[in-house]
Amino acid sequence: MAQLVPAGRSVADIGTGDGKLAAWLAAAGHRVIATENKPGPRAEALRLLGPQGIECRLGEGLQPIQPSEVDVAVIAGMGGPPIPRLLAGSPELVPSPEALALQPRAPSAAPIAEPPRPRSPSPPRAAVAPP
Repeated sequence: MAQLVPAGRSVADIGTGDGKLAAWLAAAGHRVIATENKPGPRAEALRLLGPQGIECRLGEGLQPIQPSEVDVAVIAGMGGPPIPRLLAGSPELVPSPEALALQPRAPSAAPIAEPPRPRSPSPPRAAVAPP
């Protein structure tokens, strides 16, 4: 997932969870703002992110992010149905980033690694990057 973020861009990691993606993005040179919607998970993420100087804001979806504050918003690792709900909850922010990097979790709760390969010759399909 991190490979989808263009170099030098500021990033919002929406629903950061354990904070590992936000930490990796910061280590790769991105300015990162993480968000989490519950105080307990936010506190857990801050244990990893705080010492690295990465801000983790409390709030639902894109709401903790100001318009034009980041270049890329990443929503990864959560179920597919919440993603459109999060985007719909902040319509004024959705067009603000240059890009949205979205990666829903498969129903089995396993991250999507890449789409199945076609059996007949056809144009190549883009792979979905793992986190």
